[in-house]
Amino acid sequence: MEARATLREGRMSVGVMMALLALAATFLLGVGGGYFVKAVTSPAVTQTHVITIPAGTPKQTILPNES
Repeated sequence: MEARATLREGRMSVGVMMALLALAATFLLGVGGGYFVKAVTSPAVTQTHVITIPAGTPKQTILPNES
């Protein structure tokens, strides 16, 4: 008999179930809204500027004269 009473008392209340359902719905709506906004908005236009620097003259080592 005690086992049956324990199983009956272990049930979740309606309020707790509604709170969990509300949290799950909020999470799912937030995720779905994020995907919707990402799909609707256009991607940002990025411009890349390429800067070319002319190559300088190579450095030369000055050696002493061998005579």
